[in-house]
Amino acid sequence: MEIITGTENFDNVIKDSKFIMVDFYAEWCGPCKMMAPNIEDMMLDAEYSDLKVIKVNVDNDMDLADRYMINSIPALFFFKDGSLKPVYSEIGYHTLNELKTLVNKVRDIK
Repeated sequence: MEIITGTENFDNVIKDSKFIMVDFYAEWCGPCKMMAPNIEDMMLDAEYSDLKVIKVNVDNDMDLADRYMINSIPALFFFKDGSLKPVYSEIGYHTLNELKTLVNKVRDIK
């Protein structure tokens, strides 16, 4: 997972991606720390090779947190086809199986 900083970098990564999940997190967030290994494990599964995952630290990038109205973390936002408008978002901790189910659900959104 790549940590993205700065609005311009974020916008460029999103615009260059077909299917991307953004993990908005903070270093002090317990549920964020607990979920990180689940995301890493999911990314090792070949079934999810079409999904790019990036992380955004809400304390370091408050402009992005404000843009997407992040009020609670962890927050997962999904983007498709280079659009800066998310197709789906979900708040809170997710187990590995819950993450896989979530990604499969979002993958089907047109």
